[in-house]
Amino acid sequence: MDIKLKSNRPMCQMVRISPVMAEAWREMIPERQRPINELRVQLLSRAIIEGRWVDCAGNAIVFDRSGNLVDGQHRLLAVVRAKKSITSFVITGVVENAIFVLDHEIAVRTLGHSLKLHGEGNYNVLAGAIKWLWRYENGIVSGPNISPDTQQAFDLLKANPGIRNSVSVGAKCSSIYSVTLGTFCHFLFARVDAQKSDRFFECLTNGVGLRSTDETSGIWLFRERLLKVKTQRGMTMNQIHKIALCFKAWNFFASGVVVKNLKWISSEAFPQIA
Repeated sequence: MDIKLKSNRPMCQMVRISPVMAEAWREMIPERQRPINELRVQLLSRAIIEGRWVDCAGNAIVFDRSGNLVDGQHRLLAVVRAKKSITSFVITGVVENAIFVLDHEIAVRTLGHSLKLHGEGNYNVLAGAIKWLWRYENGIVSGPNISPDTQQAFDLLKANPGIRNSVSVGAKCSSIYSVTLGTFCHFLFARVDAQKSDRFFECLTNGVGLRSTDETSGIWLFRERLLKVKTQRGMTMNQIHKIALCFKAWNFFASGVVVKNLKWISSEAFPQIA
């Protein structure tokens, strides 16, 4: 389909964009466009290849009056990489300075927003926990900062509905641990042993029954570390480190091992759940 990219007035058309067309349109990218985000292109192209792309979902490919591409370079490159066509709205003839107000992510719909629209409670916590679960299932908890697309997230929730029940446990441990991480870890541990997972987080939350000389020693050490981070100025611990220590504490607790030290450094392999 031929489409005139230069237009003196705004026009919107629905266009089937082939990889050849997408490559040609990428030649119209002005120098002032933002640099390519490779991670974003990878996620988009994967969605196209796996058939999860939704045609004409709302976002358009946009050209200004001079035919310069002002919005859509990542989608076009994804089409080229995927070697598959998509159908999209294409808008031509916008004013030249439109590039300065497009795609500033002021009102981007998050996964939490999508979950809310589907009637989920505690949608933001649930969204965060699903993202970590997706990263865990794909073996990249400590890897690159990649998140699932909306369809992947909903598919994962459908396959793991019990994660909803873990939100209340995560909320209870909010005084010492992240609600999102608590939800994520409780759900993973519950898949191994639901009763032990409940006990693990009950002990972690209130500290009752913890001893340095029995199977709860790992939980005790983990809790002490979290309390230090919370109360001592200058001490920090990122989310990946918190997950790694939580996994290790669980492994010691689940196997009944008494431990004197609990640590993880980024140069070692990320712990696997026993």
